[in-house]
Amino acid sequence: MVRGIPVDPTLVSVVFKLFSEKNKNLSAVGRVMGKNHKWVKNVIESYDPETKKRKVVKPKGRPRITSGEQDAEMLGLVQAKRELSAAKIAVETGLAHRTLLNQLREFKTRRSKAVLDELTQEHKDNRVFWCSFQREQLLENPTLFHDVGFSDEDRSTCTVVRSR
Repeated sequence: MVRGIPVDPTLVSVVFKLFSEKNKNLSAVGRVMGKNHKWVKNVIESYDPETKKRKVVKPKGRPRITSGEQDAEMLGLVQAKRELSAAKIAVETGLAHRTLLNQLREFKTRRSKAVLDELTQEHKDNRVFWCSFQREQLLENPTLFHDVGFSDEDRSTCTVVRSR
């Protein structure tokens, strides 16, 4: 019985039938099933004979630090207030900074502070100019970006590789 992977219900019913109805011991049931006696003992202890499903067991390991409400509040703050840093969100939610980062990693959420500065007209003009210049260069020479240059700083040599 591999931890975490449930046993097929038909196998569970066969184990219970052999153990209780046929009065076989754990080792004999294990030989019939092709398993050892510990596997049979785990099946008998972990599964319900009527439903053939696992009995509910208390989860092992350290209990969670945050509740579901705290998790929802934390995720809401992260998504709503992008200008706040993770340290400030941790203070607002009452959590340690490291706990906040661990919980965000568990939820596969990234914490990135948004850049809230607006682009100036000069920035916008520079971007448009650069794009139009690159487009003109590419229209004049369609193979402009086909060549790749490699340099070896140790020997000061340069190699050009043509892709097509």
